[in-house]
Amino acid sequence: RSILTTWSHGTAVPHRLVLRSKTILLAAQNVESKEIASRLGTTENFVSKWRRRFAQHRLAGIEEDAPRPGRPHIITPEQVQSVVNTARHVQPPNATHWSVRTLAKAVGLKRATVHEILRGHELKPHLTRTFKFSNRPPSFSRSSPMSSGSTSTPGTHARLLV
Repeated sequence: RSILTTWSHGTAVPHRLVLRSKTILLAAQNVESKEIASRLGTTENFVSKWRRRFAQHRLAGIEEDAPRPGRPHIITPEQVQSVVNTARHVQPPNATHWSVRTLAKAVGLKRATVHEILRGHELKPHLTRTFKFSNRPPSFSRSSPMSSGSTSTPGTHARLLV
């Protein structure tokens, strides 16, 4: 009871735990569920749920949330390795870097799964450092200081020294 009282006044505990504690303390005083819900600004379902959990599991029942329903998210080690290897070592077709969507399509996984794997491995394929080569020969580059645009009059022989 002292722990519940401490939690119900708690400033350093999560609010959900404060509400659960107050619910149990009021229930211990034989207050009806409808009245508890009204006082705490919750629903009767909330009060019933936490009364039942406390009756079954005592303090541990209200301290921790129960596992949520649904299928657990499973990513196999092979899938993780495939995403990591592809992101690190394979050049995407017709692109300079992988996006999450193109990588997901390439490895056959959902975009959210690929995003989770990349984030877990701190991989950011869109931030890879690369450099580009120019297609022009260096002597005919527009920004070359040597070809500063010398002109000649018609009929004379102009020479460009590089």
